[in-house]
Amino acid sequence: MSTTPIITDLEPEILLRVLVFCDVYTILSVSCVNRELRSIALAKQLWISAINHLRNRALMETWPSYDPTHYTAEELIEQVRRLVVGPRTWMSPSPSEPISAQVVAEFSLPSEIQCPNTEAGCRVQLINGGRHILLAHLKAVELWDLAAKQCLWNRPHYVDSLAVSREVEGNTVSLAMLSDNARTLEVLRIDLTAGNINQNLVVRLETSGHLSANALLGDLLAVHLTGGILLVNWRSEMYVLLGGLEQLDPLPPRVSLVAGHIVLLRAIRSLPAAFGNEGSSSWPNGVWLFLYSTVDLASDWRPVGDYSSASGCVSIRDLTPTVAERQQLDNQPLSLSLNGRLTLSVHENPVRPGAYRINVYAAQRRPRGACRGPHPAPGRGPCAALFRYNFVASASDDLPSSFIGFARRALFMTLDVIAYSEYSVQSWTNAITSVVRTPNATNGQLVAAPNDCLGRDLSPYNCIVTTLTPSSVVLSYYL
Repeated sequence: MSTTPIITDLEPEILLRVLVFCDVYTILSVSCVNRELRSIALAKQLWISAINHLRNRALMETWPSYDPTHYTAEELIEQVRRLVVGPRTWMSPSPSEPISAQVVAEFSLPSEIQCPNTEAGCRVQLINGGRHILLAHLKAVELWDLAAKQCLWNRPHYVDSLAVSREVEGNTVSLAMLSDNARTLEVLRIDLTAGNINQNLVVRLETSGHLSANALLGDLLAVHLTGGILLVNWRSEMYVLLGGLEQLDPLPPRVSLVAGHIVLLRAIRSLPAAFGNEGSSSWPNGVWLFLYSTVDLASDWRPVGDYSSASGCVSIRDLTPTVAERQQLDNQPLSLSLNGRLTLSVHENPVRPGAYRINVYAAQRRPRGACRGPHPAPGRGPCAALFRYNFVASASDDLPSSFIGFARRALFMTLDVIAYSEYSVQSWTNAITSVVRTPNATNGQLVAAPNDCLGRDLSPYNCIVTTLTPSSVVLSYYL
């Protein structure tokens, strides 16, 4: 008879205390073992601890007055599930029933932050967690605390593009900004409690650049430049300049970061060698998703003070991607032209640490009538497609990272950011939409925008919609 102890030999109180230190993915895995462990894994105390852990990681988006002790264990589990699949009221139980989006809480900022209708470029960006937002318009960039309804920090200067990342440890955000016609790069650390600022880095670029919403991860920042990518470790003030991106590509590349990797999305178009284009890409024409390991750049870092595009450039053609995925739908490679659409969004998995979801949206405008009906016209190829990839970074150099994905037909839209569960904001209507075809939503629209809406933002995990009007900023938290 074996005397080896097993986990079920422990008292339920001990098991519960052990599970408190586990992530949601582990708790859900334990709940599938047997009835005894399931009853422990569904304890309210455990899910209160799990939600507080998600809030500390800035992954749980809740309104300022939220208190998890006021909910049952089933309601808490449903709130965690909402992070992955989106608000419950954005999904109808049957195709014949209309969607009835419900707001659980709503907050408006004071009216003194007015953005007249004549001002273009007003935008608002949520900081993970739901309590703070960044408001950018022609006159300033402002950081607001929604609970206190006060401005913590303000920069009276127009910003061309920005990226923000909240640090897991401590109540601090890192903010990267491009200003002065996108030629000055600044990285700041802002204390969300007192609004204190620590300016870590200022770099004058030789060409204009662009920051995507997912361009800042921890100490690393990726800036898209003309023909290249500037990778900056802002804490150690070191950089690597990646070159070799072809000017022939019909659309600018999209760049982002995941743990230990650079994510690059390109629409590649190369000329034949007969045209004398020896430096053309070795990859076939089409839309490609690449992942490059930052380990391969370990010997190429240089001090930011020595930054120059004329020296120290690493050609991306000399790097071997860990992933090279050609975007195909129905076994047909996608090929985009100048009027195509290309969007890249990267989000950390809220229930599984070290895992990421990469959403790629690719669309091509077709001749009138080609996209009508459930399928595109024969021989014309797909109008739009959404590719979803799950990437799990390896915790050891001896183990490979996992990468798996699939594709679905999508609606033709102009999108800037796609949320974790495939919702987005339509650029021309400011409506919240489902990117993929939804039978019970008109043109994919789930939440319409008010008539005076200047701009909208959808939180990364789908629960908060921010609406910018001429007189206020309204945050709506959905069930």
